[in-house]
Amino acid sequence: MSTIAIELPERLTKQLRQELVSDEAVSEAVAEAIKEWLESRRQKAKSERERIREALRSTGLLSEMGEEWNDLIAQAPRMSHDEIQQMMAGTPPLSDLIIAEREEGR
Repeated sequence: MSTIAIELPERLTKQLRQELVSDEAVSEAVAEAIKEWLESRRQKAKSERERIREALRSTGLLSEMGEEWNDLIAQAPRMSHDEIQQMMAGTPPLSDLIIAEREEGR
């Protein structure tokens, strides 16, 4: 178990001590409150991500790949980072290709 020192307003400290007799009970109450707070933040983040995904789906910017992709993904060769670097050796960076295409008016 780790220890974190927190500062509470005097009024809140008094209320905690009146409500919970021992320092151990106060510590447990604070730990439980922090757990609930963290879970609440996690749920808010999760719901925000889902709202963003739904907005992207509704505009067509995001769609599920579907079952037909599973076989294609499964058949794809597994390559290490080194193998990919060797395969791409001599190829210009993607940014250079994009700049060249823009200059060509594509």
